[in-house]
Amino acid sequence: MYRCDLMKDCTLILLQRGISIMAKEQVKNRLEQDSIGKLMLELCTQTTFSIMIYNIYTITDTFYVSKGIGSVASGAIGVFSPVLLLVNGISSTLGTGSASTISRRLGERNPAGGKKVVGCMMWLWALCSLTITITGLVFLKPLLQLLGCTSEIYPYAVEYGQIMLIGTIISTGFSGIMRAEGDVFYSTIQWCCPVIINLLLDPLFIYGFQMDISGAAIATLIAQLFSAGISIYYFFVRKKTPCRVTLGDIKWSGQACKEILYIGLPAFLNSLGSSLAGIVGNQILGQIGGTQAISTYTLISRIQSFLSTPFFGIMQGIQPMLGFDWGRQRFERVKRTVSYRL
Repeated sequence: MYRCDLMKDCTLILLQRGISIMAKEQVKNRLEQDSIGKLMLELCTQTTFSIMIYNIYTITDTFYVSKGIGSVASGAIGVFSPVLLLVNGISSTLGTGSASTISRRLGERNPAGGKKVVGCMMWLWALCSLTITITGLVFLKPLLQLLGCTSEIYPYAVEYGQIMLIGTIISTGFSGIMRAEGDVFYSTIQWCCPVIINLLLDPLFIYGFQMDISGAAIATLIAQLFSAGISIYYFFVRKKTPCRVTLGDIKWSGQACKEILYIGLPAFLNSLGSSLAGIVGNQILGQIGGTQAISTYTLISRIQSFLSTPFFGIMQGIQPMLGFDWGRQRFERVKRTVSYRL
């Protein structure tokens, strides 16, 4: 809810392709002039690839924890999943709402307006993530009881949950905004690099350093720190970023907040529903099948997410196209894009 040598090689391959769609005029020209089919092929392919890599990671991560520590530890991850889903829901709300609004601002030839949206989104995320961290740490014990934590899982869930809550503020990298600005390359790198780093660190911390479930959580935080570093460079340092911001731009904006929340609310409701379903499911499984049932469901849910990869890849891939064309009032092209998706 909701972050090595192999990655260096992958990065070099992508760089050699000459992907540099961040320049402002190039972004505008491509979104405005390229055919719908060409844009969809590039955008949707790369977003689908990113999501697929992430889902492979979640399955592999669960495998490492289960084999290295035991099914009880993987059950702890499953019990805490509704909290992470809620965090991801808030992140998706702000990311989806901001991405759509920014795409329309760029389509309206108003990058300053997009910059204002980015600043407001970051302000909202800081507020929400700090609130979640403080509240979660203070009320962790009753929270875990609500989540359906069994007595066997509880020690692992506390250990895992504390670390994950501390890292809430760096648990998102705003890759959706990068896509909204037309930069699928940075968005893809931000998804893939942390995942590969996490996959490398998991066995090292769990098996090598024998840190058990704390090692899995710390590996995740280190990977998320890397993602946060990419975001800092992209939004605050990189000169070609269309909506580059400074610390002074991170502030409240009533109009921007209204648009972000209005558009992003469905994403939040979807994640909230999934989170509540997870809580109810854990409660029932804990009472009927105990720890083993919760652990089994954790793995099944990871596989289910993997099978949904194409749907979410296409949905996220076309977002910059829809937002840009809507801002330019090219409504016929918006309809054609939607029909292509179907």
